[in-house]
Amino acid sequence: MPEDLLRKYRPVGPPADLRARVLVPERAAWPWAVAAAALFAIIAGFHGATRTLGHAIDVARPPTIEPATRVAHITDELGGGELARREATLIVLEEEIERRLPPVTAAGVPRQ
Repeated sequence: MPEDLLRKYRPVGPPADLRARVLVPERAAWPWAVAAAALFAIIAGFHGATRTLGHAIDVARPPTIEPATRVAHITDELGGGELARREATLIVLEEEIERRLPPVTAAGVPRQ
């Protein structure tokens, strides 16, 4: 009995115009390639400009604050805790090393 009911209903194939809609020839990809190349050129240009600019700027050194005070302040900014204190200590040590190094020019040559 169920087979008889199933025989009444036959699956219908896809509409005739579906094949034409699905198998359309590909459109030209060159506009996307041109846009991607232009975007790449813009990003490369910005990267080069900011990289050069970063070396040309003479960065002012921060005022000297007692290292223990600076560690406490940075620890609070990082949310407190032992891990934050360790990270703050590393940051302050790095700043201290940079402060003691002689300033350099944009070309990387130490100033006298």
